[in-house]
Amino acid sequence: MAPDENWQYQILEDIAVRAPLSTILSKLARMLEGLLPGSRASILVLHGDRLRVAAGPSLPPAYNDAIDNLLIGPEVGSCGSAAFSGLPVLVADVEQDPRWRDFAALALSFGLRSCWSVPILSQGLVLGTFAVYRDEPSLPDTVFLEWLQRAQHLACLALESDRMLHELQGSEARFRTLIERASLEFMANLYAV
Repeated sequence: MAPDENWQYQILEDIAVRAPLSTILSKLARMLEGLLPGSRASILVLHGDRLRVAAGPSLPPAYNDAIDNLLIGPEVGSCGSAAFSGLPVLVADVEQDPRWRDFAALALSFGLRSCWSVPILSQGLVLGTFAVYRDEPSLPDTVFLEWLQRAQHLACLALESDRMLHELQGSEARFRTLIERASLEFMANLYAV
């Protein structure tokens, strides 16, 4: 594994220029896959108590569709369990792990044998999960875990940046509405005199 150190800067640049969130997250997943050939990565975003697929460019669309809107819990595969606990869930073999009991057949039908998931955390709050799938039973080495943590931090930055941008746009729209309403009231009062 000889990673190109520039991949992190490329993601930061995309965040800075406000590239679409889906583009950033897909690029981040693909870059992480490039660090471990044969892996497939996904990023799921937490909405309430459910995970929604935000990126999974190398996973089969049918698999992404099947796990989209996944209710989190202590035994909900790797991602659902990681989002529930706020802790990494590294599963060497989905066929043998009890957290995958309800999902193993689905994963195996797509050739997914191991899944390593880390929660995407912002100030202790879970925003989603970053997962890496392999087609053979395995666990990540410490070097890859470090890269996965870095990717998770970049995903957090992208999600937080996107959230703040939407909040800012919402505030701007509310401010514009307030100004328009005040102008109309002022004009109405001016002509009423």
